[in-house]
Amino acid sequence: MTTRRRRKPSTAKDEDNPLELIYEILGNPNKRRIIEFIGNYGRVSFTQLRRSLKMSVGNLYYNLDHLKGLVYQCEDKKYALTEEGKKVYKVLIEESRRLNYIMREKNPVYSFYHKYLEPILLPE
Repeated sequence: MTTRRRRKPSTAKDEDNPLELIYEILGNPNKRRIIEFIGNYGRVSFTQLRRSLKMSVGNLYYNLDHLKGLVYQCEDKKYALTEEGKKVYKVLIEESRRLNYIMREKNPVYSFYHKYLEPILLPE
């Protein structure tokens, strides 16, 4: 029987490069949604997270475990963002706005991409 090697949870302190942490969160929809939800609502309970994000208990605990250093549990058992987590949340929101702007059809960058780059990158 093979055993799975469990990935070490990401923490803000462990990361040599803060960009790696942001890319890891951007690449994981569950982590991204957790950071965004807590950032939008402030302190939230586990039940609020689970119901709003429609995640299983195990999946939510797993992802919260990997967000140590960015998310912490308060004395009242609610979850909140650490100072580092607030910075990551701000970056996620700003980048989301930037990407939405770039990908709008009337944007010149989108037009250039759609007209010239898309046929090369995504040929039919």
